[in-house]
Amino acid sequence: MRSGTLLITLMLGAACATTTPLRDTRFEPIRQKLQQTVAKDELNSISVAVAIDGRIVWEEAFGYADREKKILATPQTQYAAASITKPITATAIMKLVDEGKLELSQPVVGILGPISIRGGADDASRMTVRSILHHRAGLAEQNRYYFPGEVRPPLEEILRRYAIVAHPIEEKYRYSNIGYAVLEAVIERLSGQPYATFLRESIFTPLGMKRTSVGPATGAATLYDPDRKPIPPYDFAARGAGWVFSTAPDLVRFGLMHLGQPLADQKPVLRESTRAQMLEDRTSTGSATGRYGLDWYCGLGICGRDETEYGYAWYGHDGGMPGGASRMKIVPSRGMVVVALSNGRQQLTYDIVDEILDVALPEYREKRRNDPSLRPGGPSPASTLREKISGHWRGEIVTVSSATPLTLSIDASAARMKVGDQPECVLEELRFGESTFEGGCRAALPLDDLPNEPYEVWLEVDLRDGALGGTLSAYTPPPLYHFLLPAYVRLQRD
Repeated sequence: MRSGTLLITLMLGAACATTTPLRDTRFEPIRQKLQQTVAKDELNSISVAVAIDGRIVWEEAFGYADREKKILATPQTQYAAASITKPITATAIMKLVDEGKLELSQPVVGILGPISIRGGADDASRMTVRSILHHRAGLAEQNRYYFPGEVRPPLEEILRRYAIVAHPIEEKYRYSNIGYAVLEAVIERLSGQPYATFLRESIFTPLGMKRTSVGPATGAATLYDPDRKPIPPYDFAARGAGWVFSTAPDLVRFGLMHLGQPLADQKPVLRESTRAQMLEDRTSTGSATGRYGLDWYCGLGICGRDETEYGYAWYGHDGGMPGGASRMKIVPSRGMVVVALSNGRQQLTYDIVDEILDVALPEYREKRRNDPSLRPGGPSPASTLREKISGHWRGEIVTVSSATPLTLSIDASAARMKVGDQPECVLEELRFGESTFEGGCRAALPLDDLPNEPYEVWLEVDLRDGALGGTLSAYTPPPLYHFLLPAYVRLQRD
């Protein structure tokens, strides 16, 4: 009995040393489910990888990396990691901290110069590297994908146009892609290298992430829209937020480093104290009444949740972009890293990670069944904001190159907005929070990236000191996600 146990231990040790994956039979129901989903043509392809107790125990891919050419996906197929790029960018930032080139409390304007970030709701010089990592820098949300025929401007120009302090810094958690474009610029300025080069030399190579790159490499999975039509190759404005392409096993390697259980062939990237700081230096992402409770947090680029009656403590990141979905979850108490990647933006990519955890941790299944965060859309807290902001407001839309008049009127039955000399539009999907008002209609915005024609626009303003301030953004609705481009707005009672 003991000799058999010793043999198994030696075999597992060899698997760890050579990183040869095992097919853990516990996950056979998951395998069958994914095989059946592909057979029903409900999925383009998906790649999964799992590590338990610091050992990769399963890695497998299902479906077609390229449907037209009938190229099957393999564990070495590269997919869009999407926002899993953010913890990678954050790790690069912490590498600069380890090298003594950066402090988290440094103002970003002092690193990049005053033209990099525009103030609005707050003084841009108050924004630090730490506040961006925590998603508390007050930056307006921004997305922009550049398809064939469109040219991505230089990063400095993207920041000049859209790095806007639209909300008070450190006020609350506001997820921001443009913040990680700012960090991308910080990495390039302080390292003296292009962002892609620094990541390759400082993170991907020492961690043995051989099929990971900034931007897709040859043979990457084709991205597909919801109708299964190939999406042409495109570029992304905030590469530091979502432009890493990788494989599921490579991202498990990245996760094992952050778990503190690297494989034998991996070289150190961060000091142990720095790795721990990325989790310990954190703030809450929610509130007692929000979808994410106070137990949800965001550290220095890595977000997660404390242990509750609904499940284990975990950390990691999700991602989604046109034609791609990704999820990485790390459960430190069980030494687990689970990654799923796909070349279609479907919910299964996210759900399958939790189903894998259910199999490995049976008690987790029962706990998370009652998790309120998995049941969004419940009743909102009562708000008196509508009464407070009823009336007429006058102000302007401020871009890097212009200021356009804006009026807003709100009463008990409707909210109306007028942009410049355009016809007044009625705002729909109105949302009144504790201090935030939102609504959308169609209008043309004076943005350098767009032709002067109507688009879907979304107004999000906060009541503060008797004034309204925030953003008016032009966007393409799902499933396109082509762009979300903000302008800063400020309004006073008329």
